Amino acid sequence: MNTDFKYAAEYLPRIGCISIVVEGLEDLCVQKLQFNDTTSILEVSNNSGTIYHIKLPYIADATMDISSIKYQKNGPNEYVLRLPINSIEKLKRVNLLEMDDELEGLWSKKQLLSLSDFNFCCIKCQNIIISKSNSFKINQMPSEYWMELMDYWHCHKPDDKSVAGQRYSVKYNGLQPNINELLVGGSFFLGQSNVFHNIKMDRNIIRCKTCNTLIGEKTTNDLAKIHKWKLQLLARSSPEFQLATTYPPEYSVNLSLINFMKSNSTRYTLLRCSKSGYDYNILVWLFGVGLNISFTNGIVLKNTLKIFYQKIIKDNEEFSEVQARLGGNVNIEELAVDATPFEEFIRNLEYNSQFLPANLQSMRDWQISYLSI
Repeated sequence: MNTDFKYAAEYLPRIGCISIVVEGLEDLCVQKLQFNDTTSILEVSNNSGTIYHIKLPYIADATMDISSIKYQKNGPNEYVLRLPINSIEKLKRVNLLEMDDELEGLWSKKQLLSLSDFNFCCIKCQNIIISKSNSFKINQMPSEYWMELMDYWHCHKPDDKSVAGQRYSVKYNGLQPNINELLVGGSFFLGQSNVFHNIKMDRNIIRCKTCNTLIGEKTTNDLAKIHKWKLQLLARSSPEFQLATTYPPEYSVNLSLINFMKSNSTRYTLLRCSKSGYDYNILVWLFGVGLNISFTNGIVLKNTLKIFYQKIIKDNEEFSEVQARLGGNVNIEELAVDATPFEEFIRNLEYNSQFLPANLQSMRDWQISYLSI
């Protein structure tokens, strides 16, 4: 088998096709489409008759005539193919506002309420931190950065320095969940300390009482914020509905990027690691959301992020210089994250990028990759 063979197939509903880039074949020939219940596979061959399979990111039209598949040579060993999709599929456009279930992330309110029982345990010692029996009410946060955005939602904020005025401000301009109410964010759980088990406050840091592992922090409203990726889910559920038992740390970064775009239309983020010792930051350009793509080794990703990224060496460029390089008036968010999400985010970017054809791995100064939401 040709080890140079690579492909990437991206579903493009807005222009009514699947675009496929194939690398490493001479004299490509389209053979046939294969179908099963969950996927479609395009079979192609090279000049020696060796067969290669391209797994498509959606189930193709079974009535498609392979003669309608257009392709052209784009380099010595590279081809670009376009598969038309039927008129019904063309109408399925990606709408960020209609992706609320995906944007709520893993372990959302909807998912937790579907479980007959659940416990979230410390990922290190398995001591219970959150239980359904102690969460009398569960509510979803409207945004990962709801608290930070509250100031923008008030058209008039009276400048009242009196005691009564300050009490009013705390009550109505702050987030105050009820006793035993669990608030669910995209990458964290939030609530008064009584909704959590076996935690201890160490100034503004929250640790597991048993093993002393750092699992969260105290907010400015004196609420406990517990990171999902520091927990493990133990749950009773039906065979038809199974939830992942751990939360991938990089998901917290993915959801932050989406929420920046959803809240204030920002597509550029300067990602910093909150832990010292890193000599670079990551400049991220969220190029696309909700894409379906498949690439080499049969990997299929649904509702993905298309990300352009580049490493920015610390002290080599000031923030204003990075902004000027992007056009001067471009809005760039800054996001500081813990070392584990930072490292896993970069690792997943680089891992997925390596399976793309060479021409799709970069554009000018940017590296290109795809990540699941």
